Amino acid sequence: LSMLVNIGTSVTAMLDLQQVLNSVVEAAVSVSDAEEGSLMLLDEQTGELYVRAAKNFDQKMVHTLRLPVKDSFAGQVIRSGEPVIIGGKGDQVKIKTQFLVKSLVYVPLRAPNKVIGVLSVDNRIEARSFEPSDVQILSLLADFAAVAVQNASLYAEVIRERNTLDAILHDTDDYVIVVDAND
Repeated sequence: LSMLVNIGTSVTAMLDLQQVLNSVVEAAVSVSDAEEGSLMLLDEQTGELYVRAAKNFDQKMVHTLRLPVKDSFAGQVIRSGEPVIIGGKGDQVKIKTQFLVKSLVYVPLRAPNKVIGVLSVDNRIEARSFEPSDVQILSLLADFAAVAVQNASLYAEVIRERNTLDAILHDTDDYVIVVDAND
């Protein structure tokens, strides 16, 4: 519970999106007692999920892993907006070529009116299954991550607008009055 409170506080206090996402993945692995974790965001242009933060993953895989939304378990979470729990019985499940897991949980990162990514934890060695309580906690962490992504996007938009206004004001020789549609 204290970890959830700390993550929630950091999401509202930090402007460094990467630091927040790394903290979310770290917490997800810790609270679920998983071996690995990742946070993937949706690239709306390609329809693929790419890894934005990871813990205990091979770095080469982190930089090259792209999962299609239309025919993957993670894509199923994007399409349905519901968590997916896989494995836990000792059998390995193929997620992608050369990526086999014994158990895995995917939970959606929900923004208003859409799913923007997936938080996942997995066990590749130990055949420990994940419980509904793990899914609940991971869903809370995913919600924190979604808020952080939205905050970062809004902050970037404000900075772009400020820079545009600065350029207008500094690059003109005459005084300019800027008004909106309502004067």
